[in-house]
Amino acid sequence: MRVNRLPHRSQKDNPAMPASNKDEQPSSGSVRLARRIIGVILDGFGVLLVLLLLVIILQLTVMLQAARQANAPSKISLCRKGNTLTTCHSAMPRQSFSAVKETGVLRIFIVGSSQAMGSPYVHQEFNHISSFFPNEGGLATWLEDYLSFAMPKRHIEIINVAKANGSKTASNLDILREILAKGSPDIIVIMDGNNERVDNGHIRVNNSAQRDAVATVIYPAYQLTIQTMAREATTAGVRTIFVTLPSNLRDWPPETRSDRELFERLFRDITTEPYDGGRKHRPVLEAACRDLRSQWPQIQGNSAAHFSLARCLEYEGKIEQARSEYIAARDLDYCFVRVRSVQNEFIRALRGPGVSVVDLEALMRGYAYDGIPGNDLFHDYCHMNLRGNKISGFEIARKVLQLEGVPMHDEELRQAPLRHINHRGLWWLYWYQTVKWTLYRFLPSSWQQLGLRGRPIADGFCQAMREIDKVEWPINLLRKNGENGAQPEGAK
Repeated sequence: MRVNRLPHRSQKDNPAMPASNKDEQPSSGSVRLARRIIGVILDGFGVLLVLLLLVIILQLTVMLQAARQANAPSKISLCRKGNTLTTCHSAMPRQSFSAVKETGVLRIFIVGSSQAMGSPYVHQEFNHISSFFPNEGGLATWLEDYLSFAMPKRHIEIINVAKANGSKTASNLDILREILAKGSPDIIVIMDGNNERVDNGHIRVNNSAQRDAVATVIYPAYQLTIQTMAREATTAGVRTIFVTLPSNLRDWPPETRSDRELFERLFRDITTEPYDGGRKHRPVLEAACRDLRSQWPQIQGNSAAHFSLARCLEYEGKIEQARSEYIAARDLDYCFVRVRSVQNEFIRALRGPGVSVVDLEALMRGYAYDGIPGNDLFHDYCHMNLRGNKISGFEIARKVLQLEGVPMHDEELRQAPLRHINHRGLWWLYWYQTVKWTLYRFLPSSWQQLGLRGRPIADGFCQAMREIDKVEWPINLLRKNGENGAQPEGAK
């Protein structure tokens, strides 16, 4: 059987045929190199994806644990083993100290919630890997540095028993009693009041009626708690320093649920561009401010309206009036995560033998841009950045030195050699917190311990990462007209 064969055609005659091996080598080598590069990129992306997944799993675990522990019954906070006491509550940073206080030791306890603890710098989540993530930088850190400088012949012990996870003031009363029974304290610093709520209820409400009803319950209970703390410490012969709580007024808009449409319209119309954290006035639309004032009789009492009016007044240079409106907006907030004016007034009214008050809320105005605390001192609604924590440590140290009878001028105390926080570790800590609060945005509200808005907090830490070089700013003041506030040295 004959098979008909097609006539032979050269490659030149048939361009569809593959090129010869000799001609193929250069292009196939480029292809292999490109594939190798793509493979390396994909491998790297896979590794980053796995690391991100691990971070997400870790953070979800921490969040769920925090949600379970929020407002849980008080547990033992100071565990003893031999002659050593250890902070053993899961919401506290881990510390150990001698159960028998030695002669010459000045032992000071810090009691409160996460603001007093020093979040995010001081944290309970990474006690065993603190060499990677810094675990210092809260007010306790700087209080120790200032007092060690002012009293070099005394051994200073600052024991931070403040709790994270949204602890109520009432839950810290048991901790105070443990300190009095076991800790041999010389002074107890109490800075607490940002997380008050009814029983185990949420810290957000849906309308003004609910807000006012909650206020009539939680604030008298708060007053009774701090009065009990002062009385029991006095009975035990221990000096106490109660600290009024500062909060972010300028850069944390209040929560208002029932008037969401009004809230969004005011913010869209009043503010024309993002604020840079306390270095200049926000530009606003003047026509929107006029419109706001024309509607004031109908919207007065709305937290968003007061906040928007504050921005208008600040832009117009009416600083005192603007601060009053920012405070009104905070006090009308539907979310109870920032101290209210009435609570700080309760603290200022405390009296008794051995009871002192540091009015940090008022003092912070002297350090804030134009006297209105904002992102120049805070990361979010109440947690202070490093500068804010340094200022807090300084002001509390002044009171301690007064109680101890140590004469030292403020300017001399400001020269104390403060420790340096590792900037690289701090950058990673900011990055972790950014991931954490970004995740909060996508979780069901039932999983969120505080139910906070994640985006503004994450944005705050992103800003902190960009300004990592500013963490060593001194806290000295450059006052304007003696009362309008201050900027840190080095600010331009």
